[in-house]
Amino acid sequence: MLIIELPPETLDHIAGALESPVDVRSLAGVCTLLRSLVSPHHTQFRIIRAPLLSPVWTKFADNHSLAQNVRTLEVQSAEIKWNYEGVEEPVIPAIFRNLEAPSLPVAHPEADEADDDDVGALRARDAAKNAADLAAERILVSALKGMAGLTSFQWSRTPPLINPNAEADVWMVLAKYCPLLRSIDVVDREKPYEPLLEDTDDSAYQRPTRNPNFFLFRDLTSFLLQTEAFNVGEFGVPNIERCGKMLVEDCPNLEVLRLRYILYANPDCKAVNANTILTGAHWRSLREIRLFSFDIISTELARFLASHPTLEHLSLINVRVDSSIALLPGTLPCLKRLRIHPGWAITHSILKSAVSVPRPLELISSAPFDDTFLDLLELSGSGPTLKKVSVEAENDLSHLITRLSDIAPNLQWLHLGHSEYLTTRTNRDLFPVFGQLPLLRTLQGIKFLSSACESPSENTEVVRALVKACPNIRRINWYMGNILDLSKDVIIERDGSHVIWSLRRMMGEREGPVDISWGERGQGTFEL
Repeated sequence: MLIIELPPETLDHIAGALESPVDVRSLAGVCTLLRSLVSPHHTQFRIIRAPLLSPVWTKFADNHSLAQNVRTLEVQSAEIKWNYEGVEEPVIPAIFRNLEAPSLPVAHPEADEADDDDVGALRARDAAKNAADLAAERILVSALKGMAGLTSFQWSRTPPLINPNAEADVWMVLAKYCPLLRSIDVVDREKPYEPLLEDTDDSAYQRPTRNPNFFLFRDLTSFLLQTEAFNVGEFGVPNIERCGKMLVEDCPNLEVLRLRYILYANPDCKAVNANTILTGAHWRSLREIRLFSFDIISTELARFLASHPTLEHLSLINVRVDSSIALLPGTLPCLKRLRIHPGWAITHSILKSAVSVPRPLELISSAPFDDTFLDLLELSGSGPTLKKVSVEAENDLSHLITRLSDIAPNLQWLHLGHSEYLTTRTNRDLFPVFGQLPLLRTLQGIKFLSSACESPSENTEVVRALVKACPNIRRINWYMGNILDLSKDVIIERDGSHVIWSLRRMMGEREGPVDISWGERGQGTFEL
């Protein structure tokens, strides 16, 4: 029997079982019949990213045969693009893009200025927004009931509003109707602050960390949670114990774990204890763990690291360890990315821990830039694989950079920590020093250019000298006088001997749109 002779339901099931987009396109290319079956249902519905108030959820709620084709889903905030830079654009099937979205009850901050001083109007607007969100959330829940093929779910907005004690909410439906779900990513955002209302949170919010349905998931391979803890204790205390129980007991195949608690001087939540997660955990396939704002007992951390040899990415930011840590030999043999801040002792302990084959380290952040760190890095044997290093540098860079170039000759990205010594002078005398790193593309934490240059061409001449010393350099910081401008970087582009440099708005590691409003001092071109 030829494949095209199979019933349409069987062909649809076959197309739905293909995970790779390349395989889906190959199937569609077999013949006209298969192309009509595969496109658009299996080509435009795999990834959906849209605000909660998008009309796309109604389409999925009304047609579960379409909803079952969704694999990756993100629910965004209606206001998110106003409040947060670098947010991904919505991804909606082409056949739904012309649908009219409902009007928002809350405008952006510059609208409705006449009501800005009216507390009653602001509360009414808040209530109207919550009512609209609640209605949309119920439609989303109905749509989720048809997404049996969903494997990844991301929530990137303020918390849900459905009362889990009264009706089925997002988390209960995901756990019950999406058996293939393996990845949960929740950015539990704070309520947009309104000074007149003096609200730190909204009593209507059903925050995931206080919702028992949020801990019903099984067999997750990736769990990411970022949440806020507010000044009012009853709104901010996270149920870390229940979270740890779910992950340790019900998710034995966990590969990625990221937990980020942002604390706002909450007296009932000054620190979150991570030992309830680390104790007893043994995820045989764990590749990445990132913890932000936690307290950890050193012995528990040492045991955890020793029992997870598959770890490739370890990030401990604003994590307090009760005492110095002693690691067993052979700990973290597969480690590629190491981010520890503060706490140089942990970085030193990992580099001291002997392994049979040097770790394939590609990134270290952060460490003191001194001979002790370089001695340990050299002893570890991981220098040749390093591509990115973030250190806290002071002075004596000539000697240290020379050593670093010998130990890590393939370094491409170097961050020097923005010390006062390096940011209150131009440092142009150090160009030959950095030239010892032949592959260096990004250099941050040190001042070369400034808005306070004496003439429009001065910065261009500085870039020329830098490119001559470091031919692969592509990105450096921008300073407003002696103050680092975190929103902009200098990007250097080369086409043979032709070089263009310009200021770009930066969104983390990504470049934003060019802004030419900075004039000649913010851009230039020259020939080498």
